Amino acid sequence: MHCLLIVKKPKIQFITCRIVSRILSLLLFMKISMILRMAEILESHKTSC
Repeated sequence: MHCLLIVKKPKIQFITCRIVSRILSLLLFMKISMILRMAEILESHKTSC
């Protein structure tokens, strides 16, 4: 069923792939920014102590 849909509507599959990749890249960016923020907080704690 799913394979038939992909064959019939490649444009929809392409759009879905684009959306999924966009979401994944956004999540990765959020993860990296969170890690950087945590590192910043740790550094400030080190200097203040």
